[in-house]
Amino acid sequence: MTNDAPLDAQSRSYVANLQRQIKKYFGHPDVNIDGGTPAIYIVPMDQPTVRVKYVAWDRPGETVRPLQAQWETVPLPDDLQPSTGDDGEAVVYQPSTGKMWEFWRVRRTGAKVVNSAGNTFPGGPYHHRRAATRGDRSHRRICPPETLGERWSYPAQRTDGSTYGADAIPEGAIFRLPATLNLDAMDMDPFARMIAKAVQKHGMILWDISGVVGFRAENPANKYPDGHPFWKEGGILRCPAGADATDPNNQVVYECWAPERLRGFPWDKLQALKTRIAK
Repeated sequence: MTNDAPLDAQSRSYVANLQRQIKKYFGHPDVNIDGGTPAIYIVPMDQPTVRVKYVAWDRPGETVRPLQAQWETVPLPDDLQPSTGDDGEAVVYQPSTGKMWEFWRVRRTGAKVVNSAGNTFPGGPYHHRRAATRGDRSHRRICPPETLGERWSYPAQRTDGSTYGADAIPEGAIFRLPATLNLDAMDMDPFARMIAKAVQKHGMILWDISGVVGFRAENPANKYPDGHPFWKEGGILRCPAGADATDPNNQVVYECWAPERLRGFPWDKLQALKTRIAK
C-alpha cells in the first residue's frame, strides 16, 4: 500500500472511534478463529463439482436465478466444513480458473447428491442468502460493533450498520499503518506485530459488524490432523505445556486467550484512507 494515498477528512475521528469501541465493548480487541470467519479451501482444476442450492431463510420458495446459476457447478471439496456459530461461512478458491465462491450459512441437507465425477457427495449442501459481500484477506478485516447506517464506502456493496454521527465509520472504510512506522521497534506481541505488518503493507478493511472490535483469522476447520494450529500446545496462541485449550463449555482458557496476543497493536497510529461513500 502506497504511503501517499489521500487520507479521509474524518481519519482521526474514525481512529478515535475504533479505540472508543474497544474500551466500550469488553475492554479489548479480539480475533475470530473458529466462528465468525471462514475456512478457505483451495481446490485443483480437476476438483469434481456439485450443485449448491440457494435458500432464502425468510422466503424458502424464492429463487435468485443469476446467483443460482453461479452455484450449479461448484468445486466443493468433500471435507468442506463451515465455521461454527450462526454464520456458517466457507470459501472455495480455484486458482486455475481464478474463481472464488464465498458462502454464508452453508449447511448440508443430508440429501443424496452425486458430483460431476459420479460419486456421492456426503450430504448435499444448501446456502442461505448473504447480508453483505466484500472481498479481502483474512487478518486484514476488522469488525467493530458500531458502523454507519444507510451508507457505505466502496468496496462495500451494502451495510448492516445502524449508527450515525460525524465519526460513524462506513463499512468498506480502509485503514493503514504508515509505511514510516517502525513496527519492529515497538513493544508488542509477535502475533500482533504480524498483523500490524500486514496492515502496514496491504491495508485493513472494515467489512462487517460484530460484538467486539475484532480481526478475522483464517478458520483452520478440519484441515490439520495433528491438532488445531491456534489452540494446541505450542500453537499460534502459545498454549502452555499441559494446558487444555478449552473447558467443557468449549470456551478458551485464559492461558490461550487470543486478546493477549494482540497486546501492543498500534491502534492510535492507524490512518483512514479517503472513503468513497455510496450515494
